This record gives sequence, structure tokens and C-alpha cells, in this order.
Amino acid sequence: MKLQKTLVAASLIGLLAACGSDGSSEEPARLTLGVSDNPADANEVVIAFKEVGLKRVSDDGDVEEGEVEHFIGVDNDDESSEWRQIDLLDYQGSDTALLFEDQGELTAGDYKMCIYIQDGDGSRESSYVATDDMDYGLKSNSNGACAGFKPDDGDDTGRLFVNKQFTLNPGDNFLVLEMDLMKVLQPPRGSSDDWTLKPTGYELVHVEGVGNLRGSVDTDSVRLACEVAVAGSTFAEAVYLYPADTTLEQMGDFRDGEQEEGKVAPLGASRVTEGEEELAGTYFYEFGFLDEGNYSLGYTCTAHNDDPQAPNGDQDVEGPFFLSFASPENAEVVAGTTSTYDLIDTPEE
Repeated sequence: MKLQKTLVAASLIGLLAACGSDGSSEEPARLTLGVSDNPADANEVVIAFKEVGLKRVSDDGDVEEGEVEHFIGVDNDDESSEWRQIDLLDYQGSDTALLFEDQGELTAGDYKMCIYIQDGDGSRESSYVATDDMDYGLKSNSNGACAGFKPDDGDDTGRLFVNKQFTLNPGDNFLVLEMDLMKVLQPPRGSSDDWTLKPTGYELVHVEGVGNLRGSVDTDSVRLACEVAVAGSTFAEAVYLYPADTTLEQMGDFRDGEQEEGKVAPLGASRVTEGEEELAGTYFYEFGFLDEGNYSLGYTCTAHNDDPQAPNGDQDVEGPFFLSFASPENAEVVAGTTSTYDLIDTPEE
């Protein structure tokens, strides 16, 4: 194993407007919002973003009554469309698509957020999922109002919630909306041909004070060992993130319900992808915007069998899921840096 740190670029996405902040509480808050993703079992996951709504939260944690204080439409270069399409699989790890920049003037304080999307109809004109076989519509399974407001009355406007309240500080705020598709994206079920997004399960993080984690996954000792153990023909590789000191036996799957006794729920997952050009033949994972601290990592080649709505494991008859490798030591994340931690099974001396 190796663990080294390098400085993150000073600007992850573009430049924030200079604000001349003196740190006073009277200074208005300005918001820059990006969106980033983790993996899904699909070739494209395109979300058509329409609007972002912010609502002030009172000191006791309740959403304050009255109108939405500030409602923001996403920046859209395509003037012929009312929404902006973003393929989340193009923005994994620390890569981020900018929804809008330097929006203000907002009152500093605590907020909750709703995101509105254009539900898909199976075409590539709105939200959709593309697999090897065909394109599918992508919809939110919630389409209600946010604090009494909704962009329009149409049934084709979906709603996503940020689970926790967040704080806008005086001056510039650069937040990233983390959309971990292993948690929130659901394939077609029953008679429906549409993929769906759960309305909750999204995280907002301030870019300041977080770090990134990335590394390679050894082909012989980790990747091929998993494929041999599965003895199958379909594979989907992912690295799962867990709290520090989680052992292989303790590592659980994504699910709506509680984990089995002795199991630990994953904090997130990263798709394993092959490097380009001179890095072809080398496989990598990456997690972006992690809180400073220590983490454990697990690897699987059967991520496609991890259904976030159901418990899964190596005894699952319809599609066994298991983690075949765990990092023998914790990976450390330091704020403002990218930590590199390679997954390789080294024999004990």
C-alpha cells in the first residue's frame, strides 16, 4: 500500500467572483453550486436540471413560513431549452459540473434546498438513462412543492430534497451537491420502463475544509481474484467507502433498511474506471469532497447486484453481491489535499 498527498488545484471549477469580504455578519451571502456523482450501472445518467429553491430555517430547525426567500434557475447555455442536461457519469470523484455561480444577494444563515428536474419520457430531450441496450426515461418519484413553491404545475417536474440543512456564510460559498447514484438511482421495476431517482439521499458540502481520496486497483491480486471467485460473466467494479477500522467481514451493502447485526453501512461508492492513453490498463477509483479523517475501503466486482432498495449478499440467489477485498489499513483524508491510496493485496512476510 502507499499513501501520499498532493495539493488540490486552487480552483476546482472556474473562479469565484472576488467579494472583498470583511467577514461581517451583515455582508450578504453568495452561492456557487456544483454537482458531482458516484457510480451507477449505466453508460449515461443524464439529469435535466430546472430550478433550485432555497428556504430559510429558523433557530429551532423548522422551515420558516412564507415565500421561498430566493429561487434560482440553473445557468443554461442552450437558450432553446428550459432546463440544463448534465451526464453525472462525466463528473465523478472530485470532478464537478457547475450549475450556477455567484448567486446573491442572500441572507447568511441556515437553509434547506429543493432541486427540480424535468422528468424524462424515454427520449434524450430531458432526463434519461442510457445502457448498452437502449435509452430509458429518468424520473423523480416525488413531484410536490418545496415550502409551498413549485416551478410549474406540470406532472413532469420532479423534486429532489437535500436531507440536511446547511449554512450560507457571509461572502462567497462554494457548495457541491453530491448525488451518490448507488444510493438514489433505481432501475425499472414492475411494468414501468423508467429509471427513478429517490427524492432524498443527497448531500451538500462546502468545498472548503474537505479533501479527496483516489488510487489504483491492482488487476492481478484484486480485480481478477474477485472475478475468479464470482465465476460469472458480468462484472461491475466499485470501491466502497466505510468508517475507519471497518473489516471485510463487517462491510455491508446499500439498502433502505437496517444493516444486519455486525454489519456497517457504506458511506459511498466509486466506480472503478480504466485510465486513458499512457494509463490504459491501469484501473482507478476516486472519492471527492470527504470530511477530514480516516476511512476503510472495500472492493467488489459485483456492484450491479447491490440493490439500494433491498438487502443483498453472497447468498442472494438472483444476483450475489459481496466485497472481496478490504484495505488492511485506514486511508487518511486531509482537508485541502488529495490522498492517494492504492488497493493491492500484498502477501504477508
